[in-house]
Amino acid sequence: MADHLSAVIAAVYGKTPAVIQSADAANRVYLKFASPAALSYLNRLEEEPAAVPFIQKCSGCRTAFSRGMFLMSGRILRPQSGTDGLPDTGAGSYLLEFSCGTYTDRFRSFLTQLGMEPKHRHRRDEDLLYFQDSAAVEDFLAVMGETASSFAVMNEKILREYRNRANRIANCEASNISKAVSSAAVQTRAIRALEQAGRLEALSPELIRTARLRLEYPDATLKQLCDRALFPITRSGLAHRLAKLTELAEKIKD
Repeated sequence: MADHLSAVIAAVYGKTPAVIQSADAANRVYLKFASPAALSYLNRLEEEPAAVPFIQKCSGCRTAFSRGMFLMSGRILRPQSGTDGLPDTGAGSYLLEFSCGTYTDRFRSFLTQLGMEPKHRHRRDEDLLYFQDSAAVEDFLAVMGETASSFAVMNEKILREYRNRANRIANCEASNISKAVSSAAVQTRAIRALEQAGRLEALSPELIRTARLRLEYPDATLKQLCDRALFPITRSGLAHRLAKLTELAEKIKD
């Protein structure tokens, strides 16, 4: 497939990428492009490491150089694999990575002057510069002139955060409902025990009304019980009375 894709790219764009087999456990295959313009500029950086003349003078050159470096040595991995075929980082954010070989320090100088601070690591025989956050990916895509792709990353990040928040809320609500149902079941059993033991009618009118209310609505939450009660009571007051009924039922067992 990689050889076929390389041939298609060569036929359509006149540029033939190199096919590289990775040495990692994933056994991935990469297409790598050479960028003579990028190499030429990197060599200039070697001669003048502090001078990056076109960063401020020519945004077009900056864009072209960034594209060249990305085609030559970069890749983007997304947090979760999707339909675009990008690999999965296995983490919670995008990973922008460059394998620049002997040009690592010079390219880092270029990125730094763009206001971007890449991290550095050594993996097997590679020196890598990388950014592991979506914002850096968005910024670099914007520098390359890929505004639509930059916004696509932003939108996906917003959507993921919205989904995560929705899942947290749903899980919290499910947990609360489960606790409420469990508590209601305990209270109902306690009231039934008091009733069967002939102790319920001997209690105060307030506790009797509360017990009848719970038996009438065995699955209701405290708030729902308060709303349905024909006598004035707060949630804390209702919780206290139900706890008292449960406590009395426990004494019967003892």
